[in-house]
Amino acid sequence: MKKYISIIFAVLIVISICCGCSLFGSDSNNGVLNIPGKGQKYYKRVVYKGDENSSITAKYQNNYLTVFDYIYDQSSSQSKNKSVLFDNKAKICFDGADDKLTNFYVNNDKIITSDDDSDNDTVKYYIMDINGSNKKEFFSGYNPLDYRDGFWLVSNNNQKCGIINENGEEVIPCKYDSMSLFDKKGYAIIYDSKEEKYGMIDKENNVVIPINYTYLVPFNANVNGYYSHLYLPNDITYDYTLVQTSGDEVYTIDRQGNKIFDVENSDYKSSSGTTTLTQNLLPVEKNSLYGFIDMQGNEVIPLKYNNIKWDFVNEYACVSIGGNYGIINAKGEEILPFEYSSIDPFDQNGLAVANREDSNNQLVIDLAGNIAYETSNSIEALGGGYFKESSNSGTEIIQITTDGGNYETYLPKEFTKD
Repeated sequence: MKKYISIIFAVLIVISICCGCSLFGSDSNNGVLNIPGKGQKYYKRVVYKGDENSSITAKYQNNYLTVFDYIYDQSSSQSKNKSVLFDNKAKICFDGADDKLTNFYVNNDKIITSDDDSDNDTVKYYIMDINGSNKKEFFSGYNPLDYRDGFWLVSNNNQKCGIINENGEEVIPCKYDSMSLFDKKGYAIIYDSKEEKYGMIDKENNVVIPINYTYLVPFNANVNGYYSHLYLPNDITYDYTLVQTSGDEVYTIDRQGNKIFDVENSDYKSSSGTTTLTQNLLPVEKNSLYGFIDMQGNEVIPLKYNNIKWDFVNEYACVSIGGNYGIINAKGEEILPFEYSSIDPFDQNGLAVANREDSNNQLVIDLAGNIAYETSNSIEALGGGYFKESSNSGTEIIQITTDGGNYETYLPKEFTKD
């Protein structure tokens, strides 16, 4: 069980590093992946092409894809950069070369970037429209980390986190080492770095879940996870979650902090796969068979599988029978047969990287088992139908789409980093 909790904690650390003080991302709408028909046809778009000297970083977030390409020019001993923003239709909407931006991200349909002021040892943050217009300084003294429903999660110059409204007024004082935005039922996670413990507050800044836990999964657990860049927008907030104390007690609690089910001392053991805790179900093992229980300890999906690779990203889980993997839904119904040696989670467009023993290539498949794309190169899902494909000749950012219309991407400008 400690291994199980360690996986969850590692997930939280990844999110924390990516978002500064923000522990957890957020989405605003609910969504469900549709299963296409057999024979659905797909097309490949090359959105961005690097060369053998490129170092490309790409991230899909809030329906936009950011691509950063760092190239070191040995002849001039200069670092050349390209940075570009695409929408979910692979159309360019912002070229970072215009402002010589080597870092920016998107939130609330705005581009957020920063400028270092070395003379005053300060950083100023700016917000602009998706096309780069109407650039304005963010509220002075605050670093924007996340946004939802009219509220910004921010950190101040002392690296303490809080929440402000759209007028720049503090709703939650900037005094926490790290925190999240509020879930739909009004709870936010807070973190005390000295004690290395988590708790929760309400919208009046009252502590509603004591800061007693070495691990505390948010009640809207599906916005937290290693695969968060692949999630459909989803706003579900649950009434139960999972915690661990400094004494290694592991149990579920309700929104009042009451202990519900003692996981550590039950008959179940942890699943070794990637755990997201979506659907409010726990992947577990008993007598060498795997399945899912609810937060009260009741068996929901029978323990009949040989392994669980990942659980319920976009409402589907990857499980195995024998040595082969397949896909099930939250009712335990088989969606894809057990004929794959590996399947990664499906993204917002219902596509996933998979492997089969009868093929030496990597496959991009949909939930009907259609092969959308096949390659002998290394390929990684970015989200939104975008993939990063790498070979000895360089790296391409591609999009796999059902749109077969004519398409020509814009080549972003190159600029020399000052």
